Amino acid sequence: MLEDKKNSIIPTTSSEWRLLVLNWVLKGMLVFWLLGLIWNLISNYFGLPFAHTAPITAVLIAVYLISIAILFLITLNKNLRYTIRVNMLLFLLLVVGLVNLLLHGLMGAGSLYLLAFVALVAIFYDLRRSTHALIFSVVVISLTVAWHMTMNPRSQNGIAVQDIIATLNGGVIFIVSGALILFSITYLIRSLENSLTQAQKERDLATVILEKSGTLVVLYEPDGKILRFNQASEIISGYRSEELVGGYIWDHLLTEEGTNLIKTAFTQLSTDLQPVSFEGYWVSKDGQRALIAWHCAPLVNQSGQIELIISTGIDVTSFKETEADRGRLLESEHEQRLLAEALAEITLSLTSYIRPEDVLDNILLQAQRIVPFKAANIALIEGDTVRAARWQGYEEFGNDEYLSNLVQPLSTLPLDREMIATRKPYVVRDTRHESRWRLFEDTAWIRSHLCVPIIQQEEVIGLLRMDGDQPDEFSEDDASQLQNLANTVAIALANSQLIQETRQKARQVQRILNTVHDGILLLDDEYVVELANSAAMTFLPTLTDAPENEPIKLFGGQPIRDIVMPPTDGSLWHEINLKQPPMIFEAAAQPIEAGGWVLVIRDITESRKQQQYVQAQERLAMVGQMAAGIAHDFNNIMTVIILYTQMLLKAPDISETVFQRLNTVFDQSKLASNLISQILDFSRQSDMKRRQIYMLPFLKELTKMLQRTLPENIDIHLDFDEGDYIISADLTRMQQVVMNLVVNARDAMPKGGDLCLDLSQITINQGETPPVPDMAAGEWVKLKVIDAGTGIPEENIQHIFEPLFTTKERGQGTGLGLAQVHGIVKQHDGFVDVDSVMGEGTTFTIYLPVQRMGDTASADSEQMELVGGHGEKILVVEDDEITRKAICAILETFNYETMEAVDANEAIRLFDFFSDEISLVLSDMVMPGMNGDELLTCLQEKQPDIEMIIITGYPFAERDKMTLSQGIVDWLQKPFEVEELVKALQLALPFNEES
Repeated sequence: MLEDKKNSIIPTTSSEWRLLVLNWVLKGMLVFWLLGLIWNLISNYFGLPFAHTAPITAVLIAVYLISIAILFLITLNKNLRYTIRVNMLLFLLLVVGLVNLLLHGLMGAGSLYLLAFVALVAIFYDLRRSTHALIFSVVVISLTVAWHMTMNPRSQNGIAVQDIIATLNGGVIFIVSGALILFSITYLIRSLENSLTQAQKERDLATVILEKSGTLVVLYEPDGKILRFNQASEIISGYRSEELVGGYIWDHLLTEEGTNLIKTAFTQLSTDLQPVSFEGYWVSKDGQRALIAWHCAPLVNQSGQIELIISTGIDVTSFKETEADRGRLLESEHEQRLLAEALAEITLSLTSYIRPEDVLDNILLQAQRIVPFKAANIALIEGDTVRAARWQGYEEFGNDEYLSNLVQPLSTLPLDREMIATRKPYVVRDTRHESRWRLFEDTAWIRSHLCVPIIQQEEVIGLLRMDGDQPDEFSEDDASQLQNLANTVAIALANSQLIQETRQKARQVQRILNTVHDGILLLDDEYVVELANSAAMTFLPTLTDAPENEPIKLFGGQPIRDIVMPPTDGSLWHEINLKQPPMIFEAAAQPIEAGGWVLVIRDITESRKQQQYVQAQERLAMVGQMAAGIAHDFNNIMTVIILYTQMLLKAPDISETVFQRLNTVFDQSKLASNLISQILDFSRQSDMKRRQIYMLPFLKELTKMLQRTLPENIDIHLDFDEGDYIISADLTRMQQVVMNLVVNARDAMPKGGDLCLDLSQITINQGETPPVPDMAAGEWVKLKVIDAGTGIPEENIQHIFEPLFTTKERGQGTGLGLAQVHGIVKQHDGFVDVDSVMGEGTTFTIYLPVQRMGDTASADSEQMELVGGHGEKILVVEDDEITRKAICAILETFNYETMEAVDANEAIRLFDFFSDEISLVLSDMVMPGMNGDELLTCLQEKQPDIEMIIITGYPFAERDKMTLSQGIVDWLQKPFEVEELVKALQLALPFNEES
């Protein structure tokens, strides 16, 4: 999909490459022998001096005709099997070479035919068979030459010594040339096969990485058209890849806002060429919205233009929803991953000559051995111009700088233009006698010139040119020999181009890996790491101690063989838990066709912590809700007990014994009320009266008191730096928090020890990781209670803030102390953290937001003398009958008249009849049907100046007081005492003597 048109003409397997070469050779040989036939006919017809005798000419014409017929057959009939076509071509070369040797000996072209025979055996078969072909050719040449020397002796004394030497010299030259051609072609073929294998391996790797990664990966063209859509993206979007590839992302998945975001990101990418991150919604096929955190990076070519845009994304919808539900969850996994994110490194092992410059330099060195030259260059055709790519020898003539900038229009080079059209080499023996030679000042020294076309798939892609400073330095035979080399140049350039494209693909894969936040490893069959991205390089030292380039045996403490196999429980990922350092990873492997595995690794340590933290908060919230409901029911019961007990205590005719017993009931009822208060503290629903507290003087006084009350073997002290340490808090609740923690520390040190209260102030900057999840940026007061006790077992730490959880013996603890601490701190918008080491001690850390100076503290109510009423009528609205009767009894004791209503509807009916007589409404807040605030609204519609006192077993938060401030004169928290009820009535109904 991502291959361009240019890549499509390059063979991708050695079989395709050999078939391509076979077609080139067949067409070339067909043209060559047609020209040979025409030449023989012309020379014989006109009787040219170098024409053969009639019998020989007839033999040659017959050979040419038969060869041409066979070549036509195997060239045009491509249905013939590959081996048949190759063997027929090789047989023709061998026969024609043998005939030529028989007719001309070493003076003819027979040896060249046999060299071509050896070279083609090396190309189409292997080194062993080509070696046999070379030996066979040497034997044939030797026999033919011997036959010639026997049949045509030059003297009566036999064969001349110089003939023998010349023959031996020709044979050595043939053997050396054949060996050089043989091994050069074999090396090039092996290099090409290695390059093709490596390219296939990299393509497989890129495909597995894109599809296996849990991260969303989308590849775009610069204009936004989708090129690739991986499996993770299909799962999130609901679309199959085939439905979206080739279209634009905003046509299917984006809202108008999301379209604007991604287009802005693409515009910024094209301008800055730097990665861009943003968040936007995808609308899936079934209409659901998913919030994706995107990281887009450009892939830039060598000219600085964007070729592709790689977008990797993480679905952060669940994290955002959790944050909205809880109010203060950190932006978690996508930032952590984002992290991470970065960046992957890929190394490629290719053959010796990778850069085209090195390939062309090597070709020029080979050309120097075949045809010596003073200077030579290889020029590449680029459209209508020719550019000198590499050159040798011109520096001696002062043309090195000239060649480095040489780009010539073909229109100014008639000889080269004609050669490109005919695809035949040409030789200029003397440039001063060639009218078509273009004379330039910088190259005026050139007297002879040879030019051979470099042909690839029937198209001239370049020129191999040689220059000499003397006439007649080159001949047509030189051109023929160089033509074979020029064909090798075409193959070498194609190989180099394939390697370059392979490296480009590797760089693209590397860029893709660098945008993936998971660790990615490429393992071979022996579990040796061949490739690892930057994330994987970070994880590897933690997961394995295998040395570099050595097989991995254990991975995260588990055999690597088990990790690369699918999990036995049917899940997709293996979970790896490490104790030191305490980290959790997920790993999944995918085998690849070339052998080995792609192993994907995720660090889920932080996400697992977040998950456990959220679960703990949800568990505590559920327990708190249950505790609050239970506390409400207890409040109703305790209200009745306390009110009736106080009434009995005020009776004048009870005995001392009964008085003491009732007083004991009252005291125990107060203790029960305190227990209920602790439950409400845990559930974060108790009532608080906040004021500004200066924590330093508060803790100093509290430490002095604790020094007097704690055992002498416990040394308690306060560590601090001077400062204000101002918070907004309920003083009693803060005292309770410190006392509970100190008592816990005392119980953890039965033999005594050091107990330290450490007070400090910290600042959390924006974007900085806080010490406790959910902490917002800003200034915080930090109080640590540090003991040297026995410590808390790890399995108990996650339960210590739960109510009724205790490890103490029966009767030594209620299990509410730490639960109360947690609830009070949370109610003050703070956080609690704990760190414990068995045998060394425990540290509780409390974080409370700093309160700025200037807030006024709430004042305590003044002591009032209890005074009875003056017959005012009070409408008491309470759904619990026992509680209602107790309240009415108390009111009547203090000279108030009462009217009872079981719910709001009955209260409204009574108010309609007796509104002129009712002085005040005393109503429960939470009742079946209509609540107290709704009752007040209805009554105010009938009588706007009516006043009400609210009583409730649930906490009455500050926002509730603000909502009910109009018409509410006071509120009472159950269980309340007689004095509280009477004082509230006194304040609401001041006696007016004039009335």
